[in-house]
Amino acid sequence: MWDHETQTVSLPSGVTELTGISPEEYVPRMSICELFHRISRFNRHMEVLDLLGEATAGARQQFDASVTDGVGREGRWRFTIRGRDDEHGRGAWWLIEDVTSDARLTGGPTMENIALREAHRRAGTHLAMVQLEHSVIAHWLTDPAPWIRWDYLSRPSDVFHADDRAQLAELGTLVQAGYSAGATLRTLGYHGGYAPSSLLLYPYPGYASRPLAIVQFVCAADRFLLASPLYDATELPSTSMPTGYDEQLQFRLSRGKSTMLA
Repeated sequence: MWDHETQTVSLPSGVTELTGISPEEYVPRMSICELFHRISRFNRHMEVLDLLGEATAGARQQFDASVTDGVGREGRWRFTIRGRDDEHGRGAWWLIEDVTSDARLTGGPTMENIALREAHRRAGTHLAMVQLEHSVIAHWLTDPAPWIRWDYLSRPSDVFHADDRAQLAELGTLVQAGYSAGATLRTLGYHGGYAPSSLLLYPYPGYASRPLAIVQFVCAADRFLLASPLYDATELPSTSMPTGYDEQLQFRLSRGKSTMLA
């Protein structure tokens, strides 16, 4: 189930029985950005974001995608999404089926996609699609910014400091009007607190009326600050992370899958 208010997908524990996710990685709620980051051989991100953003009852979409878990198991999932808007909530129902077979999976990234991603990595460029209304990172267009904790969050909006989210939403007014905008906001880090990041926001062609923007993230903090055990520890989210999220993150980091690595 996709919940429009929290911008998360609720996952039953039985999802670990599907090829492509291990019990050590399981959390009951996941952001759409995390789900996108797990799947490959897929290029329909904007269609999915469009359906989830509208959350129109009856809207439907189906697609297949490859999924690889933290220990290297690759599977094939079939996603069926149906929008809902009723007295029980607004969002979308998700049906996830394991359609993994022994047949070789095809349709990998194109040469252009691989080359562009490598060029961005070498240049240190970090671009993402950001949902401005809810202050969440919806999809990384390049490698994730290594100083920002965007994954394993029960509330994806915690990636931005609570006092800065209103400013991000205000910038959306300029972006939706076709202008670029910039600001320095505090983003959550892997060492436990918030540090400044410079954001450059650009309209996404074809979606000027939607609260989505292309955002470039630039680290605005001193490197020694990012390496310290805790920085701005008093500015942590008001409620602690539910049991499991930090533990699952540590499992992923220990597996060498950390987005902290350049």
